[in-house]
Amino acid sequence: MRQNQTDRAVSVLDQLDDSATTLALRALAASQKGDRQEAIDYVNASLGKNNRNPMTFVQRASLLAGDPETLPKALDDVQQALVINPDFIDALALQARLQIQLGQEQEASITLRNLLDKAPGNNAARGQLTQLYINAGRTDSAELLIREGLEIDPNNPTWLQLSGSLSASRGDMRDAIATFERLMQTNPNAQTLAQLAGLYVQQNRAADAQALLEQYPEQINASPALQGVRGTVLAALGQADQAQRVFTLALQRSTSQAMVNGIVRQMIGSLGRAEAIALIESIDGLQDPSWAGLSLASLAMSERDFSGALTRLESLREVVPTSNGVAHIQIERLAALAMLQNRDYAGARDAYLRLLEVDPNNVEVLNNLAFILASHLNDPQKALPMAKRAVEQAPNNAEILDTLGWTYYQVGDTNNARATLERSIRARPLPANTLHLGRIYLETGDLRRARPLLEQSVELSEQAGDNDTADRARAFLKQL
Repeated sequence: MRQNQTDRAVSVLDQLDDSATTLALRALAASQKGDRQEAIDYVNASLGKNNRNPMTFVQRASLLAGDPETLPKALDDVQQALVINPDFIDALALQARLQIQLGQEQEASITLRNLLDKAPGNNAARGQLTQLYINAGRTDSAELLIREGLEIDPNNPTWLQLSGSLSASRGDMRDAIATFERLMQTNPNAQTLAQLAGLYVQQNRAADAQALLEQYPEQINASPALQGVRGTVLAALGQADQAQRVFTLALQRSTSQAMVNGIVRQMIGSLGRAEAIALIESIDGLQDPSWAGLSLASLAMSERDFSGALTRLESLREVVPTSNGVAHIQIERLAALAMLQNRDYAGARDAYLRLLEVDPNNVEVLNNLAFILASHLNDPQKALPMAKRAVEQAPNNAEILDTLGWTYYQVGDTNNARATLERSIRARPLPANTLHLGRIYLETGDLRRARPLLEQSVELSEQAGDNDTADRARAFLKQL
């Protein structure tokens, strides 16, 4: 089959008894012939004979990933593969791709960081993580990844593209535009086209953006994201009615939550918040009607309107069919985050518990639930096994190790707390983990080690705009 001699391979398989291996190979043959459902049936049969092969779970996940409605089931299969083999790189890569498609960027960042810890030379994962860091405003982390990527593969245009995105996120539009113009000459693609046209609009060069897009009509027609860019250009040129029609078409043609999120951001920036939301709420014909509402709830959260986000999510919960499992998972996930930010810790705990019932190995859910139980609901004993499960899946993630380390401290296990927080800081110093370990050193009398950590916590907190953590670190420094 590796030589695409599928019929010959099937003839050989016909002479063999059915086993987990031969059934998995029949699935591969069916997939190569384009019969997705037959391939899934063969994989199911293979798993019926051996449900401990992680490669077979990934094989089924790859097939399920071809249909937006079965993305959650694909993610479940990948997670099962990782329970069997936590170091399975292909499974981690597919997990990150599925999480991005489902709009779970924070979880995808954790997965990709874990993947890079296991496979530092994986530049595809490094590029994906860099873009997620840029999206989240973590520009210093993104810059470090770009430098690493250039050392591994200096001729890959991905790093030039990400450098342009990083410049734009830092407000250096002149450098960003020059970078993307160079890319359009040497390695044109839809992503570069969208970014360059968007930058032209931001710099009041809408006519240049329109002239650029007119050179690529086929690409625009095939890409909802580029149609969203075209809507932005038309709005900037004062053609509001046509812009609304193009935005509507872009949303109706979108094939994922992430794609809808991007177009909604374009609409807000081009039409204004009130007009864009009114238009979004009026549009029918989306592939999944919940996507628009989830995107607007995410928008409210980004604006720190957590009560508004919860109101919108509650309305969605009432109208989204129970059969749409992926939407209800996203509703609960966003509701939990909103309640956490609103300091409704009991409500957030209950939402995360509901999520664990349907997604028991979700790293973000386990980590956040452990944090809530240990830090806000005075139940570190119940938090500890959840924090351990999260670390089992992401053993080198600084944030997750910090949660486990601090939970150990709260149950009185100072030795494990210190060792775990030291691991967390080795992975990446953070405002929280440096504060926590500095506090432990202070309380155990190791003042020599406490001071530099607490000073580092102040510095990192100030860089992140985290005044609360900075003030707490300063208070401990006064005790030295």
